[in-house]
Amino acid sequence: MLIDLFFILLVACIGALVGCGTGVVVGLHINNLSLILLSISGIFCYVLAPLEALSGVDNFAVLLFAVFLVSAATAHTFVNIVPTTFLGAPNEDSALLVLPSHSLLLKGRGHEAVWLSSLGSLGSVFLCFALLLPFRFLIGEPGNLYGLVWEIMPFVLIALSLVLIGTEHGEPFREKFGKNSIQSRLSGIGFAALVFSLSGIFGVVIFNMQVQSPIGLPAPLLFPALTGLFGSSALLYSLRHEPLLPEQHVESAYEVDFGKSLKSILTGTLSGTLVSILPGATPAAGTIVARALQRENDERAAMISISAVNTANSFFVLAMLFMFLKMRSGVALALDKVLIIPLWDTLLMPPSLAYLLIGVLVAAVFSYFLTCWLGKIFAVRIGKIAYRKLIIGAICFLGAMVFLFTGPKGMLVFLTGTTIGLLPIAFGVRRSHSMGVLLVPLILTLLFN
Repeated sequence: MLIDLFFILLVACIGALVGCGTGVVVGLHINNLSLILLSISGIFCYVLAPLEALSGVDNFAVLLFAVFLVSAATAHTFVNIVPTTFLGAPNEDSALLVLPSHSLLLKGRGHEAVWLSSLGSLGSVFLCFALLLPFRFLIGEPGNLYGLVWEIMPFVLIALSLVLIGTEHGEPFREKFGKNSIQSRLSGIGFAALVFSLSGIFGVVIFNMQVQSPIGLPAPLLFPALTGLFGSSALLYSLRHEPLLPEQHVESAYEVDFGKSLKSILTGTLSGTLVSILPGATPAAGTIVARALQRENDERAAMISISAVNTANSFFVLAMLFMFLKMRSGVALALDKVLIIPLWDTLLMPPSLAYLLIGVLVAAVFSYFLTCWLGKIFAVRIGKIAYRKLIIGAICFLGAMVFLFTGPKGMLVFLTGTTIGLLPIAFGVRRSHSMGVLLVPLILTLLFN
């Protein structure tokens, strides 16, 4: 038993190290990472096959690969905050993270943004372990809330969309109508609705579009869409106005309000848990739920809650695989390909799930410290680069990655997303309205499928 645990812990650390490395690669989503790692599963299991004789566990090499995969995926959710913050390069899970993290970067607090994100993810992992058994009995037997959540979710998302638009405080015509006048406030809501609608139509158009990488890489269509809406659009605006990137402050830890931080972790974790139940839903939908629950325009709280959403979603997608044999992510799909998944229908969880959760916990603690360290390196070095050159380089790099991953069609999606993404900046309304690109297709799918 001890030797089994030793190898589980060792492989979990190796997987976490790999996930931390892939997390800084722009455009590499966790689902694509899972499929890439799946392609080497045969080699991995062949190399570790001799360990079968040392352990008392059947198919131990396969189980070790599953732990490696889950650990790498967990670490990836931590570290992808680094390119999101310093390069403005989001994926579908971290799109809204660009907004508060870029704002903190321009205040000289880029490393703090990374630290807050890591804190949110780590806190979410601990909370997920505490919620796992209640989740099992509420969603599964005897609570059976799975069906109820599924039925009401489209209406919840519609209500959230209306709240998102209706709470817009931007006033594009404040100079014409007067600040805080009814006409000025309505102009903000009107432009917010316009941005939401345009991004929603954009999402519907690209929903079933097929793209292909010219060099055979996995081709995630949401990568060019979200990179345009939230990444390159902000970079182009920064290029025009050329803000001075201040010296980045780096500390080993930062002061946080315990109550606010706990609330942010809780709302983010619960939102990520909710989204993990729904097929087709991404953590971005959970992010909107979390922000609506908080009702505060606090950048630091936003960093914590959004990161908690992503990590909790990844955690409970794993639980859903064992509870209902439902594959809600690329990680779950890859696990289903290599493991025989036992159904978790009793009080005690299956041993294979327990081993995987050990990998999650090890990877979370490992990744917290490594993410903070990587954020420190980026923060120290970014100030030594001319910001205008950095912006131009980042735009070119994003464009190159979009082309390599998604080809000419992806470039068209990228340019369209960039154009739409510039609208809320120009109108002075919240850029989060561009999340219509995900919300509208998801609502339509839930209503009519």
